[in-house]
Amino acid sequence: MNTPWTRPHWQADTQALLAEAHVAAWSDDAHARQRFASSLHHFLASQPDTEVWSIGGGAIDSVSSLCRQVGMCYPLGVIEPRLHGLRGLTDALRQRGSDAYGCYSRFRYVIWHEADATLNKDPELFGEIVDALTGVAAEFEFASERLLMIQRTVFVGGSGIEAYGKRRGGQFRSWLGHGSGRPFWEVVTGVESPDVRVKPLERLVEGGVY
Repeated sequence: MNTPWTRPHWQADTQALLAEAHVAAWSDDAHARQRFASSLHHFLASQPDTEVWSIGGGAIDSVSSLCRQVGMCYPLGVIEPRLHGLRGLTDALRQRGSDAYGCYSRFRYVIWHEADATLNKDPELFGEIVDALTGVAAEFEFASERLLMIQRTVFVGGSGIEAYGKRRGGQFRSWLGHGSGRPFWEVVTGVESPDVRVKPLERLVEGGVY
């Protein structure tokens, strides 16, 4: 008898959902979260023209620690400890990876393990990082004249992720605003809000991702 983890195609179904939006997968089972993230990473990394990044929320307590983690794991050159500006994180996210033949990636997936660890430590920092990740993704799709690249983030965490998804002013549902004007990413991309689908992890594995 098949268990949910052996159900054929759940990784492919999740990838299909990622074609439309970012995904926040939550579960109170730490082992299930680890298994989900690891299995999905392996599947996505096996796809052509694809790069997969993994970041660990437990080690992120500042912009500096995030940039250091990304810079140590992926060959993006120097990443300064800031989200925006020259050589900051968003600048790095705008770079495209390529293979040995010089062919550029068409898909990038960022899997954020234990994302709620960052959320619990510093909700404001969490929102700023989410805003940067989803903002650059929207820029690639709607405001870039270069070859289309699909960039998506998978947020994996506990029930705090679900609660954050219900927060009206949270960055799963709205761009981060500065002052009284329109949010930066809305101006740049023309997109009114980010699209992050919050799903129980078990539902993604068992089926019925939509």
